[in-house]
Amino acid sequence: MNVHAAASKAQWEGFDALLEQAYVPVAAYRAEQAERQAQACVAREAMCTGWESELAGMDWSQADFKVVEAWRAEWIKQWRAAPQAGFRDERALRKRFDTLIGAIDQQLDAAREAEFQRREALIVAAEALTEQNDLRLAMNEAKALQQRWTQQGGAVRLKRGDDQKQWQRFRAACNTVFERLDLQRAELTAQRQEQEQARQSLLDDFAVRLDAADDAETIKRALGEFRTAWSVARPAARDASDNLEKRAQTLQQQAQQRLDRIRQDKSRARFSVLAQKALLAHRVEAAGCSGVMREPVLAVAKQGWDELERLPGPIEQAIAHRFTEAHLATEVELEAGRAQRESLLLDLEISLGLPSPEHVAEVRRERQLNRLQNRFGAVGEPDLDPEALLLRCYAIPATADAALDQRLSAAVQALMQHAEQPAG
Repeated sequence: MNVHAAASKAQWEGFDALLEQAYVPVAAYRAEQAERQAQACVAREAMCTGWESELAGMDWSQADFKVVEAWRAEWIKQWRAAPQAGFRDERALRKRFDTLIGAIDQQLDAAREAEFQRREALIVAAEALTEQNDLRLAMNEAKALQQRWTQQGGAVRLKRGDDQKQWQRFRAACNTVFERLDLQRAELTAQRQEQEQARQSLLDDFAVRLDAADDAETIKRALGEFRTAWSVARPAARDASDNLEKRAQTLQQQAQQRLDRIRQDKSRARFSVLAQKALLAHRVEAAGCSGVMREPVLAVAKQGWDELERLPGPIEQAIAHRFTEAHLATEVELEAGRAQRESLLLDLEISLGLPSPEHVAEVRRERQLNRLQNRFGAVGEPDLDPEALLLRCYAIPATADAALDQRLSAAVQALMQHAEQPAG
């Protein structure tokens, strides 16, 4: 064969037949490929049509964007898994599909922006609570904001970065509010501890002052100052199990008991000195009436008088007057004084609720009746004070009378028992 010579007709026809025979499988492949691409185009068009129909019937104001996001992901997955159409068809279908996805993304972006702004508003509201003076109100509002964050949100997912940043800001603002409660509780605990220490110091100081006090005035002053300070230091809300309050009550009771004992001791001592001075005056009176030399008796009595303590002003004046005039007393005056003392004793027994001898029972009933009438009447003499009656009995010069002395002694015992009662 001459390769440089022109091919003959038979050669071209043979070569063409070979080419046509070789192209047969190519043509078959292309036909099959075209069929597949046509079917893929129909399928993709059907997918787009169906999805477009779904979106056209979507009420975006009521849409559940989490479901929409799931649709979007599933549609993209289906689109990518579906066979591709021909080049030109695929370009047109891709634009159609991208427009479909773009419409969804536009709605998702709008929803995400609305959710973002909603959360921003909640964050601003939570951050503003840090300036709320009413902590209880701030905490209630913070809880309400937390409920709104979870209950009203969630319709659409934000981008992960935005979601985390907003949540961290919101949680930090809410935590700041709740931490104020912890801080307030800590401050209250510190204040209570400080108050407890101050109250403990008051109790310790009061106890020391009571131990060192040896007279009524010092005890009264310590008790009064403690009560004033304690009322200021006492917490507004009292605890029934407050041991400090119990100790305060115990110390105050001890102080009052000491005052009662001092008062009782003074009362007993006053009655005793009064009786002794009355006895000295009686000895001088008896000596004068019996004819015994008065001077030695008076001297001994004067010495004994000077050794006794001085009574309170009015009492001392009354008994001292009897003693001063004792050497001048006559039997007539002493007998008159005995009768007067018996009358006073009857009033004293009525005042103290003591029994009286039978021979004065009628007189006693008359006096008691008069007292009742005077008590309920418009005009009347007030009841006589028992101690004043007792003083008058001792201050009156009188003849010795064992029966009257016994009644007087019983009245003194009753008065002393009355003095031993705790002060009201």
